[in-house]
Amino acid sequence: MILVRVIEKMTNLLQPIAEDKHFQQIRLGIKACVVIIPQLGVTWLFGLFSPKHKAFAYLLTILNATQVSVR
Repeated sequence: MILVRVIEKMTNLLQPIAEDKHFQQIRLGIKACVVIIPQLGVTWLFGLFSPKHKAFAYLLTILNATQVSVR
């Protein structure tokens, strides 16, 4: 929760300078990190529980497959 507030404050500080393309790219990168970090953490929580239940192993496999970056 603290990380979200810090990132929110950082993006608000950059708003007056938003005309510069470099700062817009930084803001987009920060927003992408905010979206991806929880997905990575939740995925590996399923990895911790996978030895006990097959359902967690399937969830781990499916969620890891969604983390692939295609360019």
